[in-house]
Amino acid sequence: MSIRRRLAIGAALAVALAVAAASLASYVAVRAQLRGDVDDSLRQQVERVQREGARALPPPGIFRRGERFGGPQVYSQVVTADTPVSAGAGDRRRGVRERLDDVQLPVTERDLQVAAGTERAYFWDAEVQGVPLRGVTAPVAAGVAVELARSVDEVQSVLRGLGI
Repeated sequence: MSIRRRLAIGAALAVALAVAAASLASYVAVRAQLRGDVDDSLRQQVERVQREGARALPPPGIFRRGERFGGPQVYSQVVTADTPVSAGAGDRRRGVRERLDDVQLPVTERDLQVAAGTERAYFWDAEVQGVPLRGVTAPVAAGVAVELARSVDEVQSVLRGLGI
């Protein structure tokens, strides 16, 4: 193989690697920004509930894909230290029993610890009724925590659009 051909192949590989690295870096940065925005909105909702109490909780309802009145729907659930752990919730928060009249968010042992005051607030991911969710469990009073969750359909749509 001639030196000219080797140089051309080497240059093409270098460009391909640079484009792939830039694409991956862009994907990671966009994903972090979008998830950060979702986390910020959930954090603000938790602060509102901590400040205003139960009247600041979003009303329960069935899962709906898409956005309602210009913003994603936030689901809430109160957790106390004696709330039963959801069947099959586990660490991955999948396989939650579904109710048609109301959204039932998964409850894990860690959620019970947050309610009991032995664990700090934390963010989690779940899929309930086929809807991908990002949620937070945070203490709101002695022996009480709140789970707030919202769909991340729009985040996943943007990331799919990047098409890596």
